[in-house]
Amino acid sequence: MIYRLYAGDAEVFYEDGIFEISGLGSCIALAIYSISRPRIGGMAHILLPQGKTRPKKPALTAESGVNFLVKSIRETGFRGKLAAKMAGGSDMFPDNFAGEMKIGQRNVHAVERALLKRRIPLLARDVGGNHGRTVRFYLRDGKMVVRSIRGGVIEL
Repeated sequence: MIYRLYAGDAEVFYEDGIFEISGLGSCIALAIYSISRPRIGGMAHILLPQGKTRPKKPALTAESGVNFLVKSIRETGFRGKLAAKMAGGSDMFPDNFAGEMKIGQRNVHAVERALLKRRIPLLARDVGGNHGRTVRFYLRDGKMVVRSIRGGVIEL
């Protein structure tokens, strides 16, 4: 079964979960998962680097998205090592906001900081550029597949 996530959504599942985010621009698709068995993990569609959160949108910001995934995984009783992969963080409007750090870059940096704070290694990433992406994360084997018109298909 494929679980589709929209801006601010986050979910955690066991073994066979497939997560998908379509039309990803400056947002981040972040997967956090166990690197051992039993395989447990989740994915968040992070919208903003920081700001206020909402209960129905646990991944609205980088910090809240990482917190939600880690907390949800730990609540299952899993205490092993976690790892992460991410995609997104595009600069969808490259001619605007000259000289300012773009929202995509800010999202990438905020997620990196949140992972570092929790000592979760970022094993792979496909970030930046100025193109949209569709991302699928296969929990069973920890594979993230990123599709885009400009970048083709990338397996992380």
